[in-house]
Amino acid sequence: MAKYVVPEGMLQAAQSAYKAAQSHNIEPILEAALRWQAENSVKPSEKQIREIQDYLPGCGPATLMDQWVRQMWLAPEPETPVAIEDLLLPKNVESGFSKVEVVNQRLREAYRRGRVEALQESLAEMLRREGGEK
Repeated sequence: MAKYVVPEGMLQAAQSAYKAAQSHNIEPILEAALRWQAENSVKPSEKQIREIQDYLPGCGPATLMDQWVRQMWLAPEPETPVAIEDLLLPKNVESGFSKVEVVNQRLREAYRRGRVEALQESLAEMLRREGGEK
């Protein structure tokens, strides 16, 4: 399940509305959070727009905005996804291999992009440098 981040200002607006509420009605609390969002709109950066367009090539403005609304509160992904931790080279690899972070970064990027060939290239480079040993 995706994890969402609630902006501090939105949380404060909702908490203030909760404290002022005279009943157990949640509507004023949600209204306060939505009002905060309307007054503090979150706009995608150029990089985020490009990422959406790369993910959905040829999408129009409506699809782009729909995708932005879906992801604007998503918590950032960890630098190293758990699914590939066992594939990364340890930081204490023998001195004969000095590009551990380069290969590890390529592994992370390959995972993010879902590009099998980039992953294979990184692993092949690692094996070439290590003389084919595992």
